[in-house]
Amino acid sequence: MKKIALVIKSDKDEGVSFALKTIQILLACNCTLYLKTEERNVLGEFDGVVYREEGQIFDDAECVIVLGGDGTIMRTAHKTRLPILGINLGRIGYIAELETNELNLLSELVNDNFTIENRMMLSYRVMKNGESMGLDASVLNEVVLSKGGHSVMPEIELICNGEEVGKYFADGLICATPTGSTAYSLSAGGSIVDPGMECFCITQVCPQSFYAKPLIFSGESALTFKKGKRGHGRVHLVADGDFITEIEENDTVTVKKSDISTKLIKIKKNNFYSVMRSKMTEI
Repeated sequence: MKKIALVIKSDKDEGVSFALKTIQILLACNCTLYLKTEERNVLGEFDGVVYREEGQIFDDAECVIVLGGDGTIMRTAHKTRLPILGINLGRIGYIAELETNELNLLSELVNDNFTIENRMMLSYRVMKNGESMGLDASVLNEVVLSKGGHSVMPEIELICNGEEVGKYFADGLICATPTGSTAYSLSAGGSIVDPGMECFCITQVCPQSFYAKPLIFSGESALTFKKGKRGHGRVHLVADGDFITEIEENDTVTVKKSDISTKLIKIKKNNFYSVMRSKMTEI
């Protein structure tokens, strides 16, 4: 692949420094690079670098390289269906393929020596009184129904395929993909799930129960979340870290497997378990 969109964290000196190194390596391999117009002032002009408006950098590219943390990679996955190669500039970087000391491996991408790993995404839809609120999207990591601000603990109902699963008093419920199982869900005590699986991971946040355990549902399930009647706390819907809306008593949030997936480029031969072992020692 020689037509590459480059997404960087240009608000950090480290991001600019490694972006310049990445650009030099890829231009030496006769690649054409597409970057956002606003990056011109911090990176400068290069033969082979095309600056475009943000929504257009993916138009002619064959893949995307993201220099940043998992959050930057995740937000990029919302914007394009192109394969993504992550270079970790974050703290841990479960989703990223390369570390900053492995930039020499970019030649493998240019020479098509890679595989593509498909990661399940989930889609959510918010309904009010049976009508769509126009709030629906696909996300890579998780959707969360959480306690709003300084609100008291709410009750959240969970329904699977039309049948009640339970009513939970907790600071929140996390519905994560296997990719998201190593993010917020892991921090809340959730299970780590092989990213090759297709399932939903439900984890309670600070539950008021001695028996709170993570739940795993088939990726073919339709999960519905509602604000319970017994709890008086506010409930916020958050998707991949972004606040979406407040959930009222008559609202429902339905989560299903998305029709689209995130394509991650794999260059190294390490597997999920070796990455997990090495990353766990960094936490």
